[in-house]
Amino acid sequence: MIAGTAVHAGFASLMKREGITDALTAAGESLNENWPQECGDWDFSTVRNKVDKAVMKLVDVPDELLADDGWPVSIEEQLDGTEEDRKRGTYQGTPDLITEHGEADGRYLCVTDLKTHWTLDDVYVERDQNDTRHSWQMYQYAWFGQEKYGKPVRAIRKVTVRLSPAPKVWTFTWPVRTEDLEQWHRSAQVVWEGMNTADVWENWTNCRTSFGRCGFYHVCH
Repeated sequence: MIAGTAVHAGFASLMKREGITDALTAAGESLNENWPQECGDWDFSTVRNKVDKAVMKLVDVPDELLADDGWPVSIEEQLDGTEEDRKRGTYQGTPDLITEHGEADGRYLCVTDLKTHWTLDDVYVERDQNDTRHSWQMYQYAWFGQEKYGKPVRAIRKVTVRLSPAPKVWTFTWPVRTEDLEQWHRSAQVVWEGMNTADVWENWTNCRTSFGRCGFYHVCH
């Protein structure tokens, strides 16, 4: 997680067009800030080396993500903007990147999520990318992103970064239709209403996945 946060910092710097030197500096500062004191210098240089190599692999990604006359609308900006919203349970998310694309008379948005993995075998990459098509998180970003910025979201994108054994980057883009987002929002409203009104929100369908228990299992149970 610490390495992933550092890679995110480097990626954000690259998307701001600050250059590879500044991106490596941002990643290093993030790593220094979040490195547990109890670990001392244990393996720090190994992690720093892998983070730096991963950031360097991302150096050409902004050009790819900003094709089609694209430009960044937001980089790691909270969509609802207030801490009070988070306390009330209406936190709408902080997407890694939202970009604007297209012709002048038909501009649209693309929501991008950066995912890092310490290790990820090539054979699992396609499954990881395909998960984007059904990601609640991505559709939530898309719905509230288009509400905030006043333009339709036409695509969601995942940038997958592997740090070890050798750094590698994959990008995956999936088109989104207006009806897809509307259908997601209808489903989301049912879930939110249930969470706000039921004494116990019994939605155990996804409690267990192929990777084990859901990360929020202890909260629901």
